[in-house]
Amino acid sequence: LVFSLTTLSQAQGTDFMAPGKWLISLQLAQGSTRVADTTGILPSIFFPWNESGFDLGVSMGIGGHWAASLNGYWSFSNYKFKDPTIVDKVKTSSWGIRGGADVYIPVTDKFAIYMGPGVLYSRAKIKHEVEPTAGVSVEIDNPFTNSLSLAGRFGGFYKLSTNFGIYGNIGKQFTYSWFSVNSGGVDNDLTWWTSSLDAHMGFAVMFGGTSGQ
Repeated sequence: LVFSLTTLSQAQGTDFMAPGKWLISLQLAQGSTRVADTTGILPSIFFPWNESGFDLGVSMGIGGHWAASLNGYWSFSNYKFKDPTIVDKVKTSSWGIRGGADVYIPVTDKFAIYMGPGVLYSRAKIKHEVEPTAGVSVEIDNPFTNSLSLAGRFGGFYKLSTNFGIYGNIGKQFTYSWFSVNSGGVDNDLTWWTSSLDAHMGFAVMFGGTSGQ
């Protein structure tokens, strides 16, 4: 599919991401992070957790409709349960860096689709806070969970002006996660595999390059 679309775009004679062209994006991000609870209080010792956050990305045209890309994100979640006797809070936070390459396929002079593979490294942690109406509050900080993902994405860029437009994508991740914790004086190492979807939507600016509009 990528080969066919690239051939089509070459036939059109437009290199959307010409060599030396730069694209910088800022997007809202939604996806699943991998966290681990070592207390036995939460539903599972390890599980994906939905988060929302922000993604900052930069891509550089390298020729043949391809661009090298680098993205960094920060995301979080905050869940709260309250009854007359207790306030129970669960908070997560994560950050990650993704490197990859995308092929840009111009559909019109203002719109292009893009797709490509990447590798994502991320770290996440979960915090559990219990605030009883009477008694001492408890705050439990779990260890960081590390994850390495094969992260593909498919998206589009629609130009609102020559150098500015709407930029978004959906992605699929296949993830290997691990964390270590000392329990009762014994070091425990846990690993697991998961898969998940993510989505990003925001704006991008383009500049530089020798060709392509």
